[in-house]
Amino acid sequence: MVKQTTERREHYRIKDEVVLQYRRLAESTCEQLAGRVGDSLPNAFSIKARFLALDQRMIPALKQIESTSPAVARYLCLLDQKLGILAEYITRQELDALRSEPVEVDISAGGIAFGTDIPIERGALLELQLLLLPSLVGIQAYGRVVYCKPAPGPSPAYRVGVRYECIQEEDRDLIAQHVLHRDAERLRKRACGAGGR
Repeated sequence: MVKQTTERREHYRIKDEVVLQYRRLAESTCEQLAGRVGDSLPNAFSIKARFLALDQRMIPALKQIESTSPAVARYLCLLDQKLGILAEYITRQELDALRSEPVEVDISAGGIAFGTDIPIERGALLELQLLLLPSLVGIQAYGRVVYCKPAPGPSPAYRVGVRYECIQEEDRDLIAQHVLHRDAERLRKRACGAGGR
């Protein structure tokens, strides 16, 4: 049952806009990736994602503190809000430094597809930096190109599909939550639009 849920999560895909940067890596770096993703300190790009992942782990402890000491729990929530503001500021600074515009992608917890003007051969290893919008959650992942085919329109010329090979599970969960949230948002808008006719 867990495997079935995981497969469904990885294959549930939506069209969305994200800020995306990628670069091709040499095959010799493949062995180093597991350590790089799991053990690295958060950088300016991924700090908000690390904060959100920690928030999930803090919820049970905060509920316990809240039941015994509501004032301390409120204080901790305010500290968390301050840290959230700081993380968003750092992420916005990083976004300004990237100078990248959002691009249309197909995204899921299992991979991403995007357009490019330069073909990338199947099997190539890529480092990906995704900035989910509008939450400004930065995700760093490594993936393998599973297809590169001509795009239907004139630009970009190719459509590239990448399966994540090395990504923190917390980041995979953040992508899955993002996908579900954005899809629910679209369904609400569609329902509101249909109700107004």
